[in-house]
Amino acid sequence: MYRKILVIMLACIFITACKTQDPVLPVLSTSPLSELQDLPMYGGIHQLTPANEAERKYLTSIKAADEKLINSILQAGVTRKSASIHAIKRGWESFKKQDYDTALKRFNQAWLLNPKNGDLYYGFALIVSVRNGPSNEVEEFFKIAISKPDVSPAAYVDYGRFLWTERRLDSSLALLHKAMEIEPTVFNARSHISFVYYLKKEFEKACEWAKLAEKNGDDLENGYLEDMCKEPSSNI
Repeated sequence: MYRKILVIMLACIFITACKTQDPVLPVLSTSPLSELQDLPMYGGIHQLTPANEAERKYLTSIKAADEKLINSILQAGVTRKSASIHAIKRGWESFKKQDYDTALKRFNQAWLLNPKNGDLYYGFALIVSVRNGPSNEVEEFFKIAISKPDVSPAAYVDYGRFLWTERRLDSSLALLHKAMEIEPTVFNARSHISFVYYLKKEFEKACEWAKLAEKNGDDLENGYLEDMCKEPSSNI
């Protein structure tokens, strides 16, 4: 029973969307420059010092391409903030299609246009997670995301989900409840709270929150509510 539910919950990444300087995550010095662009925040490529003439020319071309993109947006009468929001929207569309490479490109564009937007770091966190990246990098992006004003409440939900996969159950609950403080009907916070209580072997609360999740229209697997509300002896 426990293993079945754990596998189901781990298989799901729930998304509702569907000036301090941010830390730059370390990148491998052995990575070719062309590969850094396939990493969140372009792998810190904008802050690298070229080691030779070839790298200098490559970095100069990247900078020129970035300036061309930004100038074309501004000349069209669109603000960088609005363009960033649009890029994030397209990123989520690609993410839902499991086209993670394209999603990352859109989130990177959003970062280039407006690094103050918390939702793009939320996107980075999920991209690193689905690519089985280091958990400390996933959490770093979640932390940046929720440090930004007006970040989607869904960021707290998925951060909470991430934390229970790390067995940091009390921290998970705190973030999931925070999500509901921001948006009382936020999607899937209740279903995750239910499962956290299941992991804590507090089965009555697991059942209670499963019922609330169903009432809220959260995404529940078939039979989840029934499993959560079985007699305690059958949940062991």
